[in-house]
Amino acid sequence: MKNKTIKLITLIFFALFTKEINANEQFNFDVTEIEITENGNVIKGLKRGTITSKDDGFEIQSDTFEYNKILNLFIANGNVIANNKEGLKITSNYLEYNKKFETITIKEKVVIEDKVENIKILSEKILYKKNDETFFSEGKTKAKISSKYDFESEDVTYDKKAEVLISDNLSIIEDNNNRLIKLDNFRYSITDEILKGKNINITDDTKKIYSDKFNFAEGIINLNSNEFLSTDTKIYVAKDIFDNTKNDPRLYGVSSKGDNNKTIVNKGVFTSCQKNEDCTPWSIKAEKITHDKQNKEMVYDNAILKIYDVPVAYFPKFFHPDPTVKRQSGFLKPQFNNSNNLGSSFYLPYFKVLDVNKDLTFKPTIYDDNKTSLQTEYRQITKNSYLESDVGLVSKYKSSTTAKTKSIGHLFAQFNYDFNFPDYDLSELQINIEKVSNDTYLKVFDTDLSNVNLKPSEKNKTKNEIKYTLSNSDFNLTSGFSAYETLSGTNSDRYQYVFPYYNFSKTISAEKLNGNFDLFSSGDNKLSNTNNLSSRIINDINYKSFDWISNYGIKNNFNAYFKNVNRSAKNDTIYTNSLQVDGKSLFEMASSLPLTKSSNKTKDILTPKLSLRLSESGMINSTSKERLITTENIFNINRLGLNDTLEAGKSLTLGVDYKKSKIKDVNKYFEFKLAKLFRDKHEQSIPTSSSLDKKNSNLFGRFKNNFNKNFNLSYDFSVNENMKNFEYNSLNTNLSIKKLSTEFNFIEKNGLIGSTNTLENKTSYNFNDSNFLKFTTRRNRKINLTEYYDLVYEYKNDCLTAGIKYKKTYYADRDLKPNEDLLFTVTIIPLSTFEQKVDQ
Repeated sequence: MKNKTIKLITLIFFALFTKEINANEQFNFDVTEIEITENGNVIKGLKRGTITSKDDGFEIQSDTFEYNKILNLFIANGNVIANNKEGLKITSNYLEYNKKFETITIKEKVVIEDKVENIKILSEKILYKKNDETFFSEGKTKAKISSKYDFESEDVTYDKKAEVLISDNLSIIEDNNNRLIKLDNFRYSITDEILKGKNINITDDTKKIYSDKFNFAEGIINLNSNEFLSTDTKIYVAKDIFDNTKNDPRLYGVSSKGDNNKTIVNKGVFTSCQKNEDCTPWSIKAEKITHDKQNKEMVYDNAILKIYDVPVAYFPKFFHPDPTVKRQSGFLKPQFNNSNNLGSSFYLPYFKVLDVNKDLTFKPTIYDDNKTSLQTEYRQITKNSYLESDVGLVSKYKSSTTAKTKSIGHLFAQFNYDFNFPDYDLSELQINIEKVSNDTYLKVFDTDLSNVNLKPSEKNKTKNEIKYTLSNSDFNLTSGFSAYETLSGTNSDRYQYVFPYYNFSKTISAEKLNGNFDLFSSGDNKLSNTNNLSSRIINDINYKSFDWISNYGIKNNFNAYFKNVNRSAKNDTIYTNSLQVDGKSLFEMASSLPLTKSSNKTKDILTPKLSLRLSESGMINSTSKERLITTENIFNINRLGLNDTLEAGKSLTLGVDYKKSKIKDVNKYFEFKLAKLFRDKHEQSIPTSSSLDKKNSNLFGRFKNNFNKNFNLSYDFSVNENMKNFEYNSLNTNLSIKKLSTEFNFIEKNGLIGSTNTLENKTSYNFNDSNFLKFTTRRNRKINLTEYYDLVYEYKNDCLTAGIKYKKTYYADRDLKPNEDLLFTVTIIPLSTFEQKVDQ
């Protein structure tokens, strides 16, 4: 009892009168409550305080502590915070400081912060050897280096003197650019930012769905400069780099090295093909593969191209743009051709980037008969304009009709300028140029003129034009100048000039009049056949009423059309020399009565309809014009396709539409349409081929049956007025049976409609997802001649397309002869296409 009283008095004394206790030569204690036992050899801190190591200035704060002088061991528990003068900070729940061995053992939620080197290490247990300045963690460990790299590993060593981080266990490193590195072990130099390890796997950007990935058996990487040196390299390029996620572009090599500017893979193999257990469709094997990131090129030294592991080509030096390039100077796909018209040739285009907004493609072609073709495409774009041109020159061309040798060529160009007027949706100037020096040029060199944007749409005509377009929600205006050249005939009748022309349109809502007004105005001044000059201005005011539905369900419309034509001409067969001003009008009453019948399975719609038209103003003689009338256009107000006159006379057009469809399957339906026109008298100015000039027109009809989604049949016809002769027949059928699809088109024109009889077939068969066969042909039954055959077989996967194309044409025109070609193609995606064409 006496000893306990003395101990209590001692504790109270120290608590009231002493804030700092010196433990001989080791520690200073700054506490509020302590306990001294074992004859002063054990000192315990019972409340939070600060303890300082005398020799090294290590300062420790904790909730409780115990110091054993005999063992020279200090233990701190609860919210431990330790700091030294060198910027080292330790936080944990337990700290054990062995002064004898100069080791510190830290446990439970350990955080080591090296404020000088900006390093933070987190673990559940760490041993710190003060003399070596080395930390050893046990178990899972995280480290954050310089706010740039996050490490996750186990049993990590941090050597503060050498400034290295080491682990022999599986580790993960992520930087602040979302790069992720996984490796079996590592040694990281903090000062140099150099990482060494084995079985290194790198994901370039974890935020992307598809990202580049690298695998090194063993490597050294500078995380700051991205320099690296590795063995057994595998590089997996992002799957979507070629706009096809089925691709698996990859590059394998025995060793590699690189930096931010260049990557070199030794004894490498590259392919973009999808991974599979079978043989790779194509690959390029090279002694050295260099990815030049500055010039954005993939360069191969001593390369061998293999298709299904069979060597097919050797290149001492080969390069192509890297996957990131959208515009890159370099050679494009070569091509070998052979045709009846031009002979054998070799074609090798070169693409050149001139500036960020300018480039050109140079396309030289060498033929076996010493003629050459030099073609250049130039493109330039600015903020408000775009220019594209195509210029070609063929030297030593020998015409088969004249047997003369000369140089011929072409010039195609298009220029667009957008004025960007603020109150208009479109305010654009467009200039088009089309010029060839030989009448058959577009036909003979058709396959060589690959620029579909500039190539004339017709092979027998060229067009030059300056056009201006102005458009907004209120009106549309187009105006310009144009010149046409027909590539046949004499010089006196092959040119036509239109200078100027304009087209204007505007819609005005007239709700008080229960309808809308459409205003149209157009004009042109044409010079053709040297001295045939005609001028005209056409103004249209069209009124169209809103639908009015009677009590009996009849839908009615009243429409009125007014046309003003102002014209004059010189040496013209239609217009007179003096100014003519005509006013024409046409009134229409249109009605229809939709009748519907529905059941649980089907829906039937029967729609009788009529169009009553009246025009007493006469019309321009258009008897010789060809016009095809069907049930699809007979109820159109301009069914004759004439813009300078209105259909004359009184007429009644009657028709009926019927459709029966399945409720649950919209692909199954049957429909037919019939229509016929009646007049009070014969109208001599209406095109004869339409049959609408007669008092009793042809009967027009259409039948269509969609039996199901795989088979349909449609038939359009026109029967003359006495119901004896079919003057028009058009039969179309489509059949799909699993992998087979075939389509037949038959067209026959007789009597007044024309003289045509053709049969066309398009058939394709898909063997599987990678193989298909396609065949097309058309036969002119009128002259018993097949116009052409096209047969295509193609094999295709994600990275390679190989095909055989057979084409035979029977068409001949001056220098153009009937032709028969066999075309072999191999397309290596995404590198290039190799083609060879030979005669049969």
